[in-house]
Amino acid sequence: MARGTTIPPGPRIDGRSRKTGGNNVKRLSRLGILALGLVLLPATNAATEDFYAGKRIRIIVGSSSGGGYDTYARLIARHWERHIPGKPSLVVQNMPGASSLKAMNHVANAAPKDGTVIGAVQNQIAFEPILKINGKGNAQYDSRKLNWIGSANKEVATVFIWHTTPVKTIDDVKTREVLVGSSGVSTSSSYNSQLMNELLGTRFKVVYGYKGNAELSLAIERGEIQGSTGMYFSSLSSNHPQWIADGKVRIIAQLALEPHPGLKGVPLLLDRVKGDPRKQVELIFSSGLMGRPYVMPGSVPESRVKALRDSFLAVLAEPALLAEAKRSKLEIQPLSGDAIDKLVAAAYATPPAIVEKVRGLLRPKRDKKK
Repeated sequence: MARGTTIPPGPRIDGRSRKTGGNNVKRLSRLGILALGLVLLPATNAATEDFYAGKRIRIIVGSSSGGGYDTYARLIARHWERHIPGKPSLVVQNMPGASSLKAMNHVANAAPKDGTVIGAVQNQIAFEPILKINGKGNAQYDSRKLNWIGSANKEVATVFIWHTTPVKTIDDVKTREVLVGSSGVSTSSSYNSQLMNELLGTRFKVVYGYKGNAELSLAIERGEIQGSTGMYFSSLSSNHPQWIADGKVRIIAQLALEPHPGLKGVPLLLDRVKGDPRKQVELIFSSGLMGRPYVMPGSVPESRVKALRDSFLAVLAEPALLAEAKRSKLEIQPLSGDAIDKLVAAAYATPPAIVEKVRGLLRPKRDKKK
């Protein structure tokens, strides 16, 4: 070799060039991972489609037929199958009991864990494992380990009084007893009555033994009870628009973290709670942000969970569903499964001292149905 000739540096034996080789290897690695993902994605989608083709998905509603949770589930079921890979059929079944605890325990433990069973449960039941209102050990699941699909809306509970009862404000309930009904100790009706009695000094008396909103509504019309402390405004508007139009009910409070735009002028109970109790009320009312949630067991394959989450949001944006919901006066405010995961995680992260105080607030004083 001629003297003075410069030999360019050769490649390093570790695969990296002296200046940019490390970056090149990283770049190639990323490209390889991306390419692998592009190969696997169609295969995953195809496998999910193959699995659901010809299958039937059961939506198990944790309350009786005719109520709000049942109405929403049947609306969604009529349209959802068109958006799920493989286009499986959907059927709605009711499993009322213990404020959706029966349905939730079934979904978490007994139902097939293959993506063919979905629970449509009352939102507050997600917090039952930490609050234990139904008794220690009765909630046989950890809500953080379940697969939350999403929710159709957010909910604002109302306090309304039947027109024949001489009550016009929450303060009036401090001076006279008002009978309200409930389907279980961990329903919003029970929670809210206990909360107002403890914090505001009201005299709501809860009568238990009703299966759901349909039965409670009949009891109100018959004069068996005098109003409600837990019916959501969406249910009141869709199932009983004539009650509102004819002045059959007086809505005297709304129970939520934020007021409903359709309830202007109706007091927000949270505004009357100050100091430390406010944190307790915020935990209770935060379940309303979950609206009407849908959930699957925790060990369903991720590809099927993703397919159902994506298709759930897709169906809630479908013009045909939105048109039907509008005709039925059903509110649609989609919430993703990820958003529900965060709400559940935040509830579980509540300091134990606050949880214990909430448990004390909500501990029921039971009265049997007449």
